Amino acid sequence: MSLFTVIMEFEGGTYASQVTAEHEASVLKNWISKLETKAIPRIGEKIKKRMLQDIYSDEERYQPVLLKDCYNVWCVTFLILGRFMLLTIIKTEQDG
Repeated sequence: MSLFTVIMEFEGGTYASQVTAEHEASVLKNWISKLETKAIPRIGEKIKKRMLQDIYSDEERYQPVLLKDCYNVWCVTFLILGRFMLLTIIKTEQDG
């Protein structure tokens, strides 16, 4: 398992948290499952549930994209209930 830092930009706010995952493709499910909705304005259980539904219904669309000229940095976007969310995923530490 590796440690990943997830930076979320949503509705004018920037939020950072960390999760462990096997690889970048599994980060989103782990991150959303552990997301503390009370700590982030305008994100409730409804949006959290919707994000998980979107990922499980179309996993290919929500695969993180490696950023050009970067090492271990990916991004993925969501459009949830008409609101844009950008997630940047950084592999912070690798067990090993």
